[in-house]
Amino acid sequence: MNHPFSLTKSLLLRLVAAAWMVVCIAREGGAIPAQGTGLREVYPGEYVVTLNDGVSHTSGPMSARSLSSLSNYAEILQQLDRSTVVASPSVGFSGSHARGQVASLSATLGAEDLFCKELLAARVATSCTPNYRVHTTTPSPSDPLMTSLWGLDSASGINATGAWEVSTGSEDVVVAVIDTGIDYTHPDLAANLWMNPGEIALNGIDDDGNGYVDDVYGANTSTGASNPGDPFDNNEHGTHVAGTVGAVGGNGIGVVGVNHSVKLMALKFMDAQGGGRLSDAILAIEYMIDQKVNRGVNVRVANNSWGGGGYSPALHAAIERARAAGIIFVAAAGNAGQDTDLFPAYPAGYEVDNVVAVAAVDRDGTLASFSNRGAESVDIVAPGVDIVSTLPGNNYGQLSGTSMAAPHVAGALALLFAIEPAITYQQAIARLYETGRSLQGAVGVTRTQRIVDAERLVLNERVELPPLGDGLPACGYNFQVSNLIAGGSIDTAADAAPIVHQSDEEGYYRLSLPFEFPFFRGTTRSIYISPNGVVYTNRPENPDYQVARRAPNNSIAAFQTDLTPRGSRQGVRVRSSSDRVTIAWRSEHYSLSGQGPITVRLTLFRTGVIFSSISFEASQDPVTMAYTLLGNPFLSSPSVSLGLVGVSATSTRLSSTLDLGDAVKQVVSSDRDPLSLGIAMLPTCSISKEGAAVVRLAKASKLRISLAERARRLGLSLSGAGSGKVAVSASINGHACTQTGWASMTDGRGSQRLTVPVGATQIALRSGAARGKVMVSQRVRVTSRARIQKMCATLLKPLTLK
Repeated sequence: MNHPFSLTKSLLLRLVAAAWMVVCIAREGGAIPAQGTGLREVYPGEYVVTLNDGVSHTSGPMSARSLSSLSNYAEILQQLDRSTVVASPSVGFSGSHARGQVASLSATLGAEDLFCKELLAARVATSCTPNYRVHTTTPSPSDPLMTSLWGLDSASGINATGAWEVSTGSEDVVVAVIDTGIDYTHPDLAANLWMNPGEIALNGIDDDGNGYVDDVYGANTSTGASNPGDPFDNNEHGTHVAGTVGAVGGNGIGVVGVNHSVKLMALKFMDAQGGGRLSDAILAIEYMIDQKVNRGVNVRVANNSWGGGGYSPALHAAIERARAAGIIFVAAAGNAGQDTDLFPAYPAGYEVDNVVAVAAVDRDGTLASFSNRGAESVDIVAPGVDIVSTLPGNNYGQLSGTSMAAPHVAGALALLFAIEPAITYQQAIARLYETGRSLQGAVGVTRTQRIVDAERLVLNERVELPPLGDGLPACGYNFQVSNLIAGGSIDTAADAAPIVHQSDEEGYYRLSLPFEFPFFRGTTRSIYISPNGVVYTNRPENPDYQVARRAPNNSIAAFQTDLTPRGSRQGVRVRSSSDRVTIAWRSEHYSLSGQGPITVRLTLFRTGVIFSSISFEASQDPVTMAYTLLGNPFLSSPSVSLGLVGVSATSTRLSSTLDLGDAVKQVVSSDRDPLSLGIAMLPTCSISKEGAAVVRLAKASKLRISLAERARRLGLSLSGAGSGKVAVSASINGHACTQTGWASMTDGRGSQRLTVPVGATQIALRSGAARGKVMVSQRVRVTSRARIQKMCATLLKPLTLK
């Protein structure tokens, strides 16, 4: 019998003929962006989709059900089949398949837009996100007040003037400016524009066969571009950025860039209003990679002064391909004035080791009020306020933003590659950080606590980086797994509780906890429960049915997967007591509609221990369902899990993920064994000593330190809850002490008098989530690491446990 969706199936198979592509599926007339969830802007009905490699819908027990779930889209797909597909150029890649092909397909979608969920459920795609509108990261330009290039000087800027004693750049180094384009006729830029060696100008022919006609200076990858080979800037942003990287030096006119000589590859994907599609940004990245990998162009750095939208697996993968090509991805941190440890901003937030996230400081070395910050998610700072550079039409002007900070970093890296062409991207980035100047304005808001210093960079004058974060030991979670069918108990306390949340993707349920729950190095008193097996310590902005490579930031993934409640008895239930909170999700998996529910349970213990269990209640074959969702490690080519178990704080540096394939193999001998997976997540942080009561300080305001009048004593005041010992860590002059002290608290109160070591100019203390800092007025500032540690012993000695 012919399957009613055979035409759809055939079309889908044609769509996945290429091993990897990004597909942009658009509503008719959907070119105008609309405001999406939270602060995200999207192009209505457009998606960025990563299709499976070698997907076959003709085998496996899931095929018919998965495809039938696409019934709402049969008409759409048939319409697309009849349409003329307008495809941008396919970017060549080594291997038998082309990558980076983007098709723009017109379709009218229904009011309930579930396209991504349908594609993922059908296993046609491995990722699917809205086609976010990304944009330049420049706030409104301020009035011109300055005419000097303070960002390049040795006093307040990146000390490019000192670096020029060694090198002023090289025409052999190419920097890709991925932006609004470049005015390649500007007299202060024209001599430094990259020119495509495989293209003959203005002959109307695609001479190098890359799909772009007359792409002499780069490419215009924006959707609907009348001339994709012309990256001329009709905004101003990209031209300004380009001037900071490499305005021509020594020509007697205008300004000078960090590099007097360099080659600037113009890659335009944003429009005259400074906005553009995520999919077009990916195409620009692919153009750059193709020029490096397949055509031998020496692209070493890409400047990305743009941001917006949510996490995109497709963009993440494109950045990883740039990494594989040895290209550093310098990204503006963003201008929302937010802590990106808590609220990630992309693309700066992609945790790939070739990404350098840059915040902006002003001439006084103070973090700009608009700049994003992040003690773990932002890497370094650079000048970004009142920056003078080139503008289209032979003009000059000043702009402010992290957009202006990023090209200072990209330019400094280009200088390094000019004098050391053989250095790898990893070595260059490590050197960028280790040669940066310590800057008070970068302390607590960046990972390195430094501003880039071009002179020290080219001279390789390194100083060891401060410990990550505040110098406290890394805190993570160890996993212990078991098969609860073979033995063990399941916490069913919440199973009979009332349903508190019953939706597919709409919203998060906020729950106040009856205690301070220790999580990583801090605590939380409330959580947000997702319908998809995840709890968060901060309210998320987007749906989370799409599983990434680790748990989302600030979350515990009991079993993150695409859960959908069907019927009045399915949903989220909660039961709380004085020492634990249990959450139970009982729902069906979106791609297993009608096969029966899954029950995921999560228990948060007052001590910080976490326990998760995953049970399968399929009406016909719960064993098959278990291995379908958890992945089957016993196959010759193991199947991939449709879910994730793990915990994350603010970044992958504070993240732990369970390998579900290994976990399954630990507790069963074959995929015929019934399985109910239990996972204990045990924190590695020490939270109590000598059996004392757990003491947690909830807020920074609950730790106070003050300098006594005679200047040689400190007063330490603690407040919290309980009696017992609480860990206190210290840093002196910005250097973390390796020792940990233990202060006594009784009924939530404690105090201590501390001795101030000679040579200390700043002392900071931390206990749990509480922090305090004082400045000490002394003439001699000690920076020797060995001497600092001796000072730490003096400071913390009164706190040491006997």
